[in-house]
Amino acid sequence: MLKDGVILDSGKLRDEIVSLCIETAMQDFYSKRLALQLRHYIRDGSYLCRLKTPSSPSSDHNKFLPNFQMDDGDIYDCKKIHSQPSKRNISISKRKKQTSDKLRDSRIAESGTESESCPPGSFPVLKATKAGPLNFSALQDFASSRARSFLKSKAMKTLAIDNPADHEYAKGTVSGTYGGGEGTFSVWGPNIEDRSEMSLSQVWVVHAAQHQIYMALEAGWMVNPSVFGDARTRFFIFTTNDSYNTWLYNDNTKSPEDRGSNNLEFVRGRHGMPFGKRLRCQTINGNPSEIEITIIRNDEEDWEVLVDETLIGYWPKSNYQVNSANEVSWGGEIVNRRTRGRHTSTQMGSGHFSTDDLGTVAYIRKMALYDLDTDLYYPPEEDIGIIMNNGNCYDATYWDLRQADDDDDFGHYITMGGPGYHRRNCP
Repeated sequence: MLKDGVILDSGKLRDEIVSLCIETAMQDFYSKRLALQLRHYIRDGSYLCRLKTPSSPSSDHNKFLPNFQMDDGDIYDCKKIHSQPSKRNISISKRKKQTSDKLRDSRIAESGTESESCPPGSFPVLKATKAGPLNFSALQDFASSRARSFLKSKAMKTLAIDNPADHEYAKGTVSGTYGGGEGTFSVWGPNIEDRSEMSLSQVWVVHAAQHQIYMALEAGWMVNPSVFGDARTRFFIFTTNDSYNTWLYNDNTKSPEDRGSNNLEFVRGRHGMPFGKRLRCQTINGNPSEIEITIIRNDEEDWEVLVDETLIGYWPKSNYQVNSANEVSWGGEIVNRRTRGRHTSTQMGSGHFSTDDLGTVAYIRKMALYDLDTDLYYPPEEDIGIIMNNGNCYDATYWDLRQADDDDDFGHYITMGGPGYHRRNCP
């Protein structure tokens, strides 16, 4: 007879035990639902099959349903949507695009069925990778050093590196009044020299004034071994409303200083890419791999995040004291620790400079803006400024292919990246 916890030293009966667990669960009060609450673990060659049976249908103290593991080793929990402090019903799964993009079908970087692996009314949350549990404490230094670098990057186009842990950028930026921004990002797997460093490509939607950042909304892909324990390329979002003193990473990880006085939140929906999702990467002259990211203010003045046209959730307007952005940027960023007494060799983008061939360099195409009425438009070429901390290590170039054909699939785009350390040029 199967009891609440059964441990078998032999692995031969593994499949039979799993089947029995599921069969028993199906006969329980919760019927099909409880079948999804099967947990199984492997501990030192032993096999544990455990059923968790809530005491009653109304005992909803747990925010999470049991986890599941993907083929790549990532482990997810399923979090109940209504456990979030939601401000509105997030039922819209897709937003109608105002432009077509004929290149997208063969280039989409996301694959997998994490969302479908969770029962209705819940969404997947990454808890651990094959390398082990996530280490979100590493984000505190990331945020504090980024605050210094970001505010300095607004002051001038060429910056002196005066902090050995500074963030370095290569990006295109526009200034005005905006209701959002979007772009289609090529996805790469840059090499990271030191585990405490990272490399990313993203869109920034920002409201900054008088050397303060009142709103920063960020989304893109990142390689960050100190957080994920591996060098895989993963999807992320990030926000702050006080110059990175407090912040929210993805949908559930707050800065240590945030103890309730600054209640940043992100409300997830049922569908869309999980945070921390591994992305398929492009290789040099290989098949392109892309992710389309949109950040847009909706009619309720909440800030939605869409990935490949699917709404994954929103930052509530209550997070911020402002209701519009005055700057949008697209580009890359790395952390330079100088752990070997020189500039890091951590790559940005593909590791190639921005003027290399398109099959070898990272790009962000279809760069677009939204006005406060959610109408999409493309930034005038003369409005885009290129910001580079250290152009000998990483650079960016803006291109415009839209003069001849307004439906061009590359449109306004930026190429960016670089290899980092070079004995003469990037010491």
